[in-house]
Amino acid sequence: MKRMTAMLLTLALCMGAAGAAWAAGDQEIPEAIGGMINAVTAQGFHLADYTRLGNLDWFFAVFQNDRGHNLLTIYQQKNGIWKEYLRSDSALPQGTKLLSVSQDEHGYDHDLLGLSVQTPVFIVWQANSDQEDETEYPERYVIYTLRDGKWLLLYWEDFDNDTSLWVSGDQLIYNGAFPGEYHSKGTVRGSIQRDVRYVNLSSLPLTYKEARQRLTDAPAIPAGELTAQKIKFTGGQKYPVYSGPGDHYLRANNDKAAVSTNDWIQVFGKENGWILIQYAIDKDHMRFGWISAKALPKNAQVEKLHFDAVRVYTVIETTLTDDPLFSGALLAAVPEGNYVTWLSAMGDWAYVEWIDDESAGKPVRGFLPIGHLAHLEQEAAIALAMDYLLSQARMIDGRPLDEYALREADPTAEYDQENHEWTVTFDLNRDYAWYVTVDDTNGAVLGMDVPHG
Repeated sequence: MKRMTAMLLTLALCMGAAGAAWAAGDQEIPEAIGGMINAVTAQGFHLADYTRLGNLDWFFAVFQNDRGHNLLTIYQQKNGIWKEYLRSDSALPQGTKLLSVSQDEHGYDHDLLGLSVQTPVFIVWQANSDQEDETEYPERYVIYTLRDGKWLLLYWEDFDNDTSLWVSGDQLIYNGAFPGEYHSKGTVRGSIQRDVRYVNLSSLPLTYKEARQRLTDAPAIPAGELTAQKIKFTGGQKYPVYSGPGDHYLRANNDKAAVSTNDWIQVFGKENGWILIQYAIDKDHMRFGWISAKALPKNAQVEKLHFDAVRVYTVIETTLTDDPLFSGALLAAVPEGNYVTWLSAMGDWAYVEWIDDESAGKPVRGFLPIGHLAHLEQEAAIALAMDYLLSQARMIDGRPLDEYALREADPTAEYDQENHEWTVTFDLNRDYAWYVTVDDTNGAVLGMDVPHG
């Protein structure tokens, strides 16, 4: 490993690493950490390399076994006591090739790419070979930086595949990586898992082309009763997604809907051990759905959802969707005149639950355009208009208007989606006609028009 360490030092200087200390196992291992390291080696691993971050309370070690299974461990000292902060096989390269770990408490500079990071970093290196010989050199490496007490993915470089990835906020900046000949490949906006506790390098879009195909950015949520928070889930996991809070609800995509924790996930709240989320299927298709609250990372704070269930009715044949902000993809078709349960609102959309009684199908939750829903059923609007007309003591041919005559008029009701009003028409043989306007939200009669009669 000494030859590899020397080459790491040379490469680091070429890249402009400020004050790099590229130590490889040349520091004393605290006794408490030694015991934890022995616990790892007892499981068939050997200690490949280790380093301590200057005077800061962080210690890093990398382990390998003969099958090419590699582990990164991080230890943190608090109040004079060392504890294991992380043990991960997904946050570093895998394989039998030699590994090394280094650190820099002052930060990281890369003159060729114009990168400058003034917070501490640690770096895991992987050689081109599993043997220490004259042809050994660093082939790839990953850098994590310390921000707000968390180690975040900063940079990935793979000389063999001529690619590098720098993560800056919600931007992924891709460059060619041949030493001394860096060239831009492009920038992609999107969200990836950066916390070292949840990073899965094998699932990252490590090329510009892959990022363009896969990555999306979490959308802004329209004003309403649903509020999103973005939570970083443990990377490399997949969870089944249902349209409602339970596995008895409809599951989209032919009962195969699932979410990967490697990309962004918005969380809106929890209900009965389930959480409402939105995630990206691809760059043109998102999905709202429910997953078990057990998927949440430890200490994640998610509020309970409080829905005021209101019975409403569809005024036209409409489609229920789980993607109201992008594709509007069909989740279920809802006939005209069916009642659904209004749970919440988001922009121009109502979040509802519906059960298809005729087919005895599963319950399903999704979004319908608010304009396709009315609080009053058509028959209820007609009844309110009829009561109003009877209260006006109207006369027909010298006789008081009665309920029998109004029903003989075969009343009709039309819904104004923009103004949320019903217009009920009573037409008695074209000799007498009344038009009564009813407020859909509260059932109040707003007025009456008598064009003839």
